[in-house]
Amino acid sequence: MNIVITTLNSWDYPDANIKILAEQFSARHNVLFVNTPLDVFGMVQGFKSVDSCDRVKNIRKTTPIFRQINNRMWIFTPPVAISAPGNIYSEILFDLINRKNNRRLAREIKWAMNQVNMKGEFIHLNDNDIFSGFYMKELLCPKFSIYYRRDNLLSIPYWSRNGVRLEPQLIKKSDAVVTCSETLAASVRPYNYRTFNIGQGADLESIKMQNNQFVIPRDMNGIRGPIIGFIGNLAALYTSANTIHRVAREHPRCSVVLVGQEDRAFASHTLHLLPNVFFLGSKRYVDMMQYIHSFDLLINPLNVNELTESNYASSIDLALALGKPVVSMQTDPLGVFSQHIHLVNSESDFSNAVTLALKEVSDVAKIEQRKLFAESLSIRFCADRFYAVLDYLEKQRAEKGAATTFGSLSTAPS
Repeated sequence: MNIVITTLNSWDYPDANIKILAEQFSARHNVLFVNTPLDVFGMVQGFKSVDSCDRVKNIRKTTPIFRQINNRMWIFTPPVAISAPGNIYSEILFDLINRKNNRRLAREIKWAMNQVNMKGEFIHLNDNDIFSGFYMKELLCPKFSIYYRRDNLLSIPYWSRNGVRLEPQLIKKSDAVVTCSETLAASVRPYNYRTFNIGQGADLESIKMQNNQFVIPRDMNGIRGPIIGFIGNLAALYTSANTIHRVAREHPRCSVVLVGQEDRAFASHTLHLLPNVFFLGSKRYVDMMQYIHSFDLLINPLNVNELTESNYASSIDLALALGKPVVSMQTDPLGVFSQHIHLVNSESDFSNAVTLALKEVSDVAKIEQRKLFAESLSIRFCADRFYAVLDYLEKQRAEKGAATTFGSLSTAPS
């Protein structure tokens, strides 16, 4: 089977479970992972970020547009720049630009499929791309077109302006919708009854392979323990800087290590004035486990809102697989973790929970319980649920075809 994945995340994005899901698919199937194309604004701003700089080089054809990950998997970076229409108020103008973007991207994908010799039927998995993936079912003509709703993007102004109109349409015309939480699934199931929660999944196999090979990252050398760590998006929309500040202030003998890209709110926050807080910047996904292994406990100080309450950070899965205690703000998807992590609902409770979690760092029984629970979070199970969705669609199509044939025979003239 061939699988084409279009996504909002580039392959080098530090924290995206679509990457490990794609790699899991490639154990059995051919996979073409299509990086999101650079938008025109990104082209203009091209040398202000490593990712945009690499995309500009792809467009100028000074770097390869294909990367082969293994015998069955290729990463394709389309050598084009598209317009970013999200902020356009006119529906007519937005649709005109978006349709043009889709056609341009579809041509590149068809060409790429031919280059990697991906012939015959294929599955298209649209990873949360409401705009650039909107017309792909019609333009690519896959066997099945499946929409993967990993985030509630409609809570972000850029996406909500036109997304509130387009996402329900995209969901309705998709052959199926898969999500990483029941919260995300329940909210869109009225638009498509073929909506399934396949879970998020964690790369537990890599953890097992590296379990005896973890080393302290170089930029963590000299940071004293106990270490309270965070990996994720250091942006006010996702993460509460005030909660982290309180934790650091009330645990002065601990070091608080923050791994992730900062937005302006974090960059100007008084967290930078605390001597026991360390900002290490964004890291590669493949290095995440080295950092989590170096933490004594992991914190997830969410700013709970419509975007963050519908799923959870993959770092939680990885921390549990390593036996680390975790403290997080409460959200619905984390309810199933309640016996294995500390869930709280306020800033003060969060800091108190950190105090309790620090006492569990060396508790062998709890460490083993967390590791055992993490086994149920493997990306392998996530992929198996996705395959079950495909089997369901195959069965539905076969039954529909049989019914159509029977109907034709029963009404045929004698």
